[in-house]
Amino acid sequence: VGGGFDATQIFRGALDDLRIYGKALSATEVQTLSRQRNPKAVATREKPATGGLTLNFPNPFNASTQITYRLASSGPVRLEIYNALGQPVKTLVEEFQTVGFYQIHWDARDQRGAAVATGVYFTRLLYPGGVQVRRLLYLK
Repeated sequence: VGGGFDATQIFRGALDDLRIYGKALSATEVQTLSRQRNPKAVATREKPATGGLTLNFPNPFNASTQITYRLASSGPVRLEIYNALGQPVKTLVEEFQTVGFYQIHWDARDQRGAAVATGVYFTRLLYPGGVQVRRLLYLK
């Protein structure tokens, strides 16, 4: 699919939803992330040991979900939502970001602002150090 990605690549990393990369977030970091509404770095004294997506909350979700990720090094970041066919639905982040913890809200709407259908979606994070994909389940 032009402009998308091969949805079959996602199933190679199906266990990513359960794996913890580097270390778990501290209770303070989790509380700080849960209070954030915009994709801004959370002020912590620790530099993340690794970059990548953490589990979105809630998942499955009804009206909206919070997607969190961490960057161990600064650089260009792109966070996108894809449908089960591998077609792009929405770009949530496309900018240079510094080291830190980030969170962004997705309201189950596409790039045009229309509500998406119930089903499986994928979050794809391209960040300095790699690419990571996670599965999201949207239920109405």
